[in-house]
Amino acid sequence: MLLAVAGIASLGAWLLMNGIRKNGGESEKSAYDSGMETFSRGEFDESIRFLEDAVEQEESFDAYVKLAVGHYNKRQYDEAIQYYEKAIDFQGGNALIYNGMANAYRDKKQFKEAEAMYQKAIESDNAYALAYSNWAIMHIDSGSMDRAREIVEEGLRNIPDSKELHNISQVIPDK
Repeated sequence: MLLAVAGIASLGAWLLMNGIRKNGGESEKSAYDSGMETFSRGEFDESIRFLEDAVEQEESFDAYVKLAVGHYNKRQYDEAIQYYEKAIDFQGGNALIYNGMANAYRDKKQFKEAEAMYQKAIESDNAYALAYSNWAIMHIDSGSMDRAREIVEEGLRNIPDSKELHNISQVIPDK
């Protein structure tokens, strides 16, 4: 009998460690899966709660990125930056991560930091049009039309077929 109880306890521990809990015969989704599912539906409060629980159990690059985006969408820019940094620490950065981080800095009005992150995004992938466009728009919004034009021109040299960059080039006033 004691052996059977120990076996059941071990099975229960294994199920919990693997994100599977039994309730009335049906297994629940892991916090990670629930977080990803609620994120895809745009339910950022729920998603953040689930994904924070998930990364407490096991770090995940994808969960850190979704946490960053979720906080960004809620205009919680400091938290977004924090999770982008965790994603970078965990697996390294890429153009998407640096661009997202730059957008958070831009929206916090920390333009020097945003500038550095847009540059990192483009260094990571010089064919990532979104980084060029976000960077150029930041300069358009601040009235730096010459700098915006330079950024768009650089982007078009690297991505000549980018409709997005061509569209932005059309809205930058001539000198």
